[in-house]
Amino acid sequence: CLRVLDVTFIGEAGRKELFISRTMDSHDDSKFVQPVKDDDPLRCTICCNVMKDAVQCPNQHCFCEHCLNRSLELKKECPTCKVHLQEGKPAINMRCLVNRLEVYCPRREDGCAIVAQMDRIASHDAFCEYAFVKCPHRKCGLKLLRKELNQHILQCSHATSICPMCTTSVPKLELFDHSCFTSLVEKVVRLESVVDNFSQKLAEEGTKRKELEKRFVDMLSIQVPQVVTPPPPFHGSKPPFHGNKPPTMVSIDSHQRPVVGSVVGLTGNEHKGSLALNTVGWVAKDEHDHQPFHVNSYKRKSYWFRETEVKFIASPNDMITERIGFVGMPCVRGPDWNFGEQDGKSYGFIIENLANGYCTVKWANNKVGKYRIGVQNCYDLLVADMTKFNFGPISNM
Repeated sequence: CLRVLDVTFIGEAGRKELFISRTMDSHDDSKFVQPVKDDDPLRCTICCNVMKDAVQCPNQHCFCEHCLNRSLELKKECPTCKVHLQEGKPAINMRCLVNRLEVYCPRREDGCAIVAQMDRIASHDAFCEYAFVKCPHRKCGLKLLRKELNQHILQCSHATSICPMCTTSVPKLELFDHSCFTSLVEKVVRLESVVDNFSQKLAEEGTKRKELEKRFVDMLSIQVPQVVTPPPPFHGSKPPFHGNKPPTMVSIDSHQRPVVGSVVGLTGNEHKGSLALNTVGWVAKDEHDHQPFHVNSYKRKSYWFRETEVKFIASPNDMITERIGFVGMPCVRGPDWNFGEQDGKSYGFIIENLANGYCTVKWANNKVGKYRIGVQNCYDLLVADMTKFNFGPISNM
């Protein structure tokens, strides 16, 4: 079908040019079981064939995608209604109608009588018995119809079989003349080559190991001076503290990797998961994967964080100072505690940092009190190890 499009170009000469397009990128009528009428809406108004990959303009005039693209190269408008058009949009309904048309198998002339809808004929092609396929035997390479393949494989002179004596794969025709001794010698030669390569690599690894051991011994021989920082003075009565190590002053090291029990905070400036800005939680699980840290908060919420989303704040039994007295910090009585059984001998959480060396804590027994985290050089609280307490139900976010 030949279609002439009158396309106007506004150039220096202001002339008109004619663009003649005969496209082969459409569906030929011979493939359809039922003939498609010449005035059928499924036909492209440019090439007059049944549309392939139908596209449309805003006024729903439909064309083959290839035909419309060729037309738009000359002028950016719909060939039918002349509306300005940069590119066509997929005509979903039209494509569905075309895909429902029944077509013959492309190998109809070779003898295949299969008829199927257009959107299913491609899947038939992978199993069509009249398609040419190649013999799977490496040295054969013969091409024949798929329906003849099974019979050919049984009779193919290049088919292989496993020798029952030496388990070597040999052509079937050579099986009776096959020498097991020759095959075993070849296998021994190949294995010797593999052993030689392995021995060479093992010797190289041994040399590298000796070098590393020597460097390690040299590093141990270097004397590194140790700087001992005296502990800060304490005032008041100092009852026994909780934990397995003495309380220490802590300085935040954001590069330290948290572990289970560590107190962490957000690295960003936005609320995320179980943590809000300027609040902390503790690591309940560490899976050592792309999102390792399962962090609980004092609001009984939990969330999985990546390593880059949280930073280390403190470890269990660290002294709580004004610098790390964040809301949500789990705590127990510390070295300067002189408030009796107000804490119920259990844990609590900081609910307010008063920024004057004091903070407010709510204990597990629901009592609330104000405690020193640096005023007069007194420290009433330590970081609690929440892995040793039954915190109760947690809501996963």
